Amino acid sequence: MEYKDKILNYIDSQFHLVPHLIEQATEKGNFKTRFSFLRLRQILVNFIGDKNYERLVILPGLRGVGKTTLLYQLYRLINRNNMCKKENNLYLSCDVLSKQGFELKDVIDVYEDKILGIPFEKIKEKVVIMIDEAHYCENWGDIVKILYDRSKNILIFVSGSSSLPLELSTDVVRRSRIERVYPLSFLEYLILKGNGFLPYDGLKDDLRKALFNSKDSKDAFLLLEKVIMGFRNKIIPISPNYRKEFEDFIIFGGFPFTMLQKQDIIIFQKIIAILEKIIYQDLLTYSSLSKETLNKIFPILNILSDTVSPISFETLSNNQENIKKTQVFEIISNLNKAGVLEGIPIEGPITKVERNSRKYMFSVPSIRSALIWNQGKFKRSSEVLGKLLEDAVFNTLKREQIFSKNVIGISYPESQNSDFIIKTSSGKIVIECCWGDKDVKGIIKVMKEENASFGIIVSDNGEKFLEEENILYIPKEIFLLL
Repeated sequence: MEYKDKILNYIDSQFHLVPHLIEQATEKGNFKTRFSFLRLRQILVNFIGDKNYERLVILPGLRGVGKTTLLYQLYRLINRNNMCKKENNLYLSCDVLSKQGFELKDVIDVYEDKILGIPFEKIKEKVVIMIDEAHYCENWGDIVKILYDRSKNILIFVSGSSSLPLELSTDVVRRSRIERVYPLSFLEYLILKGNGFLPYDGLKDDLRKALFNSKDSKDAFLLLEKVIMGFRNKIIPISPNYRKEFEDFIIFGGFPFTMLQKQDIIIFQKIIAILEKIIYQDLLTYSSLSKETLNKIFPILNILSDTVSPISFETLSNNQENIKKTQVFEIISNLNKAGVLEGIPIEGPITKVERNSRKYMFSVPSIRSALIWNQGKFKRSSEVLGKLLEDAVFNTLKREQIFSKNVIGISYPESQNSDFIIKTSSGKIVIECCWGDKDVKGIIKVMKEENASFGIIVSDNGEKFLEEENILYIPKEIFLLL
């Protein structure tokens, strides 16, 4: 069979296979919609309705966070509502194309010639093309740019690794909308659990106003009362054991697929499998790391999972045999690009030694818990839960920095007497995470050093404020509603 005939058969099979895959996924109950889907749906509706529409949407994100599911949901929405012809709604996986021996450009050419039957420039009907796992195609950016330029009636969704935008030329970035797909937030987790929890309108705005726009801890506490009362009035009747729900979230949640699995061991195994695919498939595909260096990544991750203290490249190098500091740097850099972890810098002027030290937070707390489990050391202790809480708080702050701009910067203090220092338009706020009792002397010291507006302790205790010390205690499950 000719090469192009094989491609044509593959495209034809997609029109039958993808709806079937979607129905199978629906039967498993994993098609509840996320906040990301609402934004993507609006882009699609605007495009179909010719209302100031965008035509190129890039969906980067960590493997396993649900990018393919989002594309499936959009595909299903189009088909069920007859938003365009069946053959005008095309889903392609570059991972599958590469395994079939097909080039993305050739598939697009055959689709244009044999399925549409007219040049893209002459298309008057709406066409939606979804390109999944784009990082498996070396020149996807050039292909997408040409496709974008050829017709205003084509909407292109492209998903792939967290580093996807870094692979784009400035020209393509200018044309595109970057809609990064993140792990589940605690609020999304509660909603998707399907037990009837829905936040009241304005909850996030009230919480943001209290935490980021207050002049001191007393002011923040008074503004928080509405949020705390609203949350507990809604959550306690349907989930009286919500504190255990929170534990489950930071241990297992974040990846949408974990909500369908009841066995802890299987969840941890799947998370480790995701890391293996990131390292031995994704990084092998789009990074310059050698196979020898790839084999050193898990030992580095194991060290990082054991600590939330700052650690240098030199220390990581000294803790492993036959690994150089340059290799450590390459590993950390690529794990950051892949969306696995992020390093936090020290606050203020730094020395040469401090420049190479970072606090490393995992983008999903359950990655840390799976790595600890994989070493045979996992238990629901305050020490382990405290580390996972710190990851969860950091990721909450990071989303605020990206989406709401309330957080301008995130760092850690040189003294390490608190976990984070955040910069807001109202000044600095010092944040400490704790699972259990916590002495406030350390956070008070940092607040004085940084001339902070106030301090926040995210804890597993109740809410209160210490007026003299200017410190707000906020329950962890409330803080993570941001």
